[in-house]
Amino acid sequence: WSPGKPGSLRALRTHLKHLRRKLGDDAANPTYIFAEPRVGYRMAAGEEEGATGADDGG
Repeated sequence: WSPGKPGSLRALRTHLKHLRRKLGDDAANPTYIFAEPRVGYRMAAGEEEGATGADDGG
């Protein structure tokens, strides 16, 4: 993505719209993709693979 290229912002937003649709995400109440004003977009941090959230006590 290049901010100086004509139409690139529209292309970016279109791709994000399609990605959100595939993820079942909602731009108004996002779960996965967040828009950060004056910064860009970010993905939600996920849990590490194999993490259960339970303390193993040791």
